[in-house]
Amino acid sequence: MVNYIFAYGSLINMKYSKELYKNDNRIIIPVTIDRIQRHWIYCKNSKTYLGIKHDDKSKTNGLIIEVSNEELIKLDERERYYNRIKLNINQIDYNYDLSTRNLTTKLPPTNLTYTKLTENDNLFTYYPDPLKSYYSIYNKLNKQADNYLTICLSGCLKISHKFFIDFLLTTKGWG
Repeated sequence: MVNYIFAYGSLINMKYSKELYKNDNRIIIPVTIDRIQRHWIYCKNSKTYLGIKHDDKSKTNGLIIEVSNEELIKLDERERYYNRIKLNINQIDYNYDLSTRNLTTKLPPTNLTYTKLTENDNLFTYYPDPLKSYYSIYNKLNKQADNYLTICLSGCLKISHKFFIDFLLTTKGWG
């Protein structure tokens, strides 16, 4: 059994994640997940991040990233304003053509893959904890939110132009 996380915010840009950046041989799959809506949230630590919520009519793109048990524990600590939940692999849409990847990517070509998860795999993601955050609007005057967005978007551009555009279109709460 292999553990994976669905990354939909700053974890898309693993360069900025001390929890994930060490393993160059992990499986990374660009996908879209059905029945999830990405939205801006405001956390009780006075910072703005991206979160998700269930929505039967929505879909959100991101990366499925292979993680070890130790990395899951570190990610649970990092994502203290979120709750880790298990996703159903039937929600995954493997809709990105990796042959159209951005040629300026710094990810090794072997990292992005067409691998498909099986029923024996665990796929987790992080939902905002409603006691520690609430849905909000992105404010470009908020320097922290602007820096966070730059990290997210630069990670998306490492995947492909389509992935970048899909990220913008599947995110709600733009001011």
